[in-house]
Amino acid sequence: MSRLDPPRNAHPGKPVALDAPGVLMPLGLEGRDRDDAIFYTADHSVPVTCTLRPAADLADRIWRAHVHLCDEPNGLLTVVSAHRDDSLDPLSLIPPSACRLPGAVAEFLGLVASIQTPLLRNVIRDTFEASDVFENFWLVPAAPDHHRWKGGLAYHTLEVARAIINAFDHPCDGGVAWSVAERDLGLVTALLHDVAECVDGGQPSEPAIEARRHDCGLRHPELVKPALGKLFRSDRELGNALLELWCPTLEAKADAFRVRAMRELLLASHQVSEASTIRPLPNPYAVMFDRMAGITHH
Repeated sequence: MSRLDPPRNAHPGKPVALDAPGVLMPLGLEGRDRDDAIFYTADHSVPVTCTLRPAADLADRIWRAHVHLCDEPNGLLTVVSAHRDDSLDPLSLIPPSACRLPGAVAEFLGLVASIQTPLLRNVIRDTFEASDVFENFWLVPAAPDHHRWKGGLAYHTLEVARAIINAFDHPCDGGVAWSVAERDLGLVTALLHDVAECVDGGQPSEPAIEARRHDCGLRHPELVKPALGKLFRSDRELGNALLELWCPTLEAKADAFRVRAMRELLLASHQVSEASTIRPLPNPYAVMFDRMAGITHH
């Protein structure tokens, strides 16, 4: 742990939270009198002012910390100090309000918890350490041609994940049941198959990138590289299987798993969701929070 402290007597207000674990997400908005940020905890997310800055090594990673908040006379919540703690599980710090679709966060976390292979469950956790993923996964559209609305990526991901789970309830061709690891590999791939939209924001790309989008191919590998690297160091066979699921043109030689059949299930599930026209009503509190925080998502 490392500690960052503000100048002495900088915040004369009343303390309202001591040692609250969460994620500080600086907004980086220009033209503001004070520094704006969002503080995420397991229960809620609130706008705060924060004059502290994350360490240089957190340029593209979330800032997990035990935070002291102060309620200033003007009614603003201000971060007084932040004790960095990289051991905090980012998935445990995603509040229900992170997504404007009611129940989406709880369903996603429930699916992650159902992954029985710890190393594969950790792939999700490690990927959500990327700041773009932690915040944008719940906010952006899924693609230029389907689920083109705020929260569309999260909703599309859940549709694909549900279909994958249902498919794995039935034996593979030849009547052989799927293994636990195969089911977990399929679910991890489904939950992260469009994670690149956290950067692309559902906007059109060049033809080569569009082809990968429709083929569930890996885009923006930097988002999953740290997680995949950890997996390879711990279990190369699982790493090869996940890499081959993400990059079908590669021959990673994951001989222990039926990767081709698993990809066929993923593509079929993806296509069913692509054709869906269901658009759930957003959570009105999430919409209100966006307005309070001055956030707009296109």
